[in-house]
Amino acid sequence: PGGAKLLELQSACPFRAAAELRLGARALDEPGRGLDAATRGNLVHELFAALWDGVRTSADMTRLPEGERVARVRAAIAQGLAPLRRDADDVLQRLLDLEARWLERHALRLLAADLARPAFEVAHVEAPRDVAIGGLHLSLRVDRIDRLAGGALAVIDYKTGGNAEKRAWLGERPELPQLPLYADALGGEDVAAVAFGRVRAGKTGFAGLARDRDEFPGCDKLPKDYATWDDLRAAGHRRLEALAREFAEGDAR
Repeated sequence: PGGAKLLELQSACPFRAAAELRLGARALDEPGRGLDAATRGNLVHELFAALWDGVRTSADMTRLPEGERVARVRAAIAQGLAPLRRDADDVLQRLLDLEARWLERHALRLLAADLARPAFEVAHVEAPRDVAIGGLHLSLRVDRIDRLAGGALAVIDYKTGGNAEKRAWLGERPELPQLPLYADALGGEDVAAVAFGRVRAGKTGFAGLARDRDEFPGCDKLPKDYATWDDLRAAGHRRLEALAREFAEGDAR
């Protein structure tokens, strides 16, 4: 079990991966004010899935009047918050009002970054994919797959946390391995860009890498450690395969 989370845990702490995914251990939830990070992350995923499920091309989204785009964002937020409002007291209702305003502001910023890109089609949202790697069979759910104007694919992973930086998937033990894993899961299809769609104060926008930056503004060119895009993908596959093999072999050191 665990999907992409399995490799994230194995990369950070093999013992925790074994404790959580083999033994069923769980850390106790820590109380906090307002929505917890997991709930906010789920709301962001649901919001953009609903938004792009109804309008599949950037051209169609651009043609919508601005007021219509705002209305669609608000409707998606209201739909996501409805289950939380059902049993909420007055204090939580007020917190959810504040959350709705925050989400609307940042969702519109990310949507504006989307519409500043060259034309694209949203080919899949919340797409189930399977991948076999390092002796494991993982079931994944890819947040979004765009088809770019030239026919290549861009993979987008929505994130609300402060660690959603490109370096988080580039190290030998990547902190956030989802994007290279998603690219692997698409197999022979032509993935030409991978990016976090960040929704967070001060950093809402895209952060990623692209084979051709003109196809996906907001993404950076290849790091100097890689001669070609294929070199980058091969390095990502090697690291993921090593992590998967560690877990499959029961290495919990």
